[in-house]
Amino acid sequence: MRARFFMQERVLKSGKSLWYFREWDEERAVYKSARSTGVEAKGKRSEAVARDKAQELCGRSKPKKTTLLVDYLIAFWSPTSPYLRGRELSLGRPVSTEYIQQNARDVVAHVAGYTPFAKLRLDGLTHARIEDWRLSLADQGMKPRRINQVMAAVQVPLKWAFSRAEVPVDPFARIKPLPRREGIRGSLTRAEVSMLIDLEVKDPRKKLALMLMALAGLRRGEVAGLRWGDIDAVLGILNVTHNHVRMEGDKLPKLGSSRRLPIGKYLLSLLESTKSHIPYTGPADYVFQTLGDKPEGEPKPYGESFYRNAFISAMGAIGVDAEEREARRLCVHSLRHSFVTLSREAGIPDFVVQSMAGHSSMAMTERYSHAGVIDFNEARAKLEASIGKAASL
Repeated sequence: MRARFFMQERVLKSGKSLWYFREWDEERAVYKSARSTGVEAKGKRSEAVARDKAQELCGRSKPKKTTLLVDYLIAFWSPTSPYLRGRELSLGRPVSTEYIQQNARDVVAHVAGYTPFAKLRLDGLTHARIEDWRLSLADQGMKPRRINQVMAAVQVPLKWAFSRAEVPVDPFARIKPLPRREGIRGSLTRAEVSMLIDLEVKDPRKKLALMLMALAGLRRGEVAGLRWGDIDAVLGILNVTHNHVRMEGDKLPKLGSSRRLPIGKYLLSLLESTKSHIPYTGPADYVFQTLGDKPEGEPKPYGESFYRNAFISAMGAIGVDAEEREARRLCVHSLRHSFVTLSREAGIPDFVVQSMAGHSSMAMTERYSHAGVIDFNEARAKLEASIGKAASL
């Protein structure tokens, strides 16, 4: 039977002698590499003291090195990672593909590309290193909000690693998100909305998309997910039941805000005009479906660039150039803000406006009145009156 360990005296380059020991590895049937006891080979009792120390150290392997930080993060943000699979179970639905891919892109671009992190191991990330990294992102001209987003691609995995005892401390424990100064997104004036209504546009779908946001308060994803079967032209009602998300397809509207909206004569006329120009108008077809997708494959709605380009082109046509859009913080979503502003100016009660817009504060709104009491005819009339005669054509 092999001895559990045996002792060796070693002379270091400094000339100092220390006692080392080699432990027997039963599994591999070899003696392991020599390890120092830290006891100087000096005096009669030094070997006995070193033997006691070796006895204490036997069975204690050197801690394994943790994986490289970048490798850990890339694996963490892969769709099949334990974290994401666990999140899917707890949420009862898949984690957003776009969210996963954005974090994966940020890891590659801003973590793997940061030289001090290239060979850093998971347990080597410290508060100071995080602060230095954050400063480097700011030096690149990155805004506070974006810096916070990029840092989340590392913070979420590290907090999870800490919860699983994969790292001894949470290096983000004392890191606070950068404060951000966000201006309020702008909205169009009543006059500008009226100019959009009067604007001549070659493609009726582009004008319809903008008007659905400005005059019905739909989100861009809700416009993309709109199907012909969602429109009740007889009652003048639009059913908002889908939110089309890039790379994920149709989902429920944001925060569960499925709703019914009143649509006036002007929007109905735009819908009918658009319907007469496109080949696919069945109940399941998208209103903004790319042409040529049928019958070869699944129907596909237009992407974000369709709405963004339509908005920029329309803004330029009514005299709002890029510089003014930037100064006023105008974007596609500003059309939805315009709807809320116009509706309130028309005298429509706030709780009705919030219901029609599908705001997240709907739960609070219901403490005062339920959406079921909305008089759609009255709301439609007030909104049309606020826009002027052009909207009621």
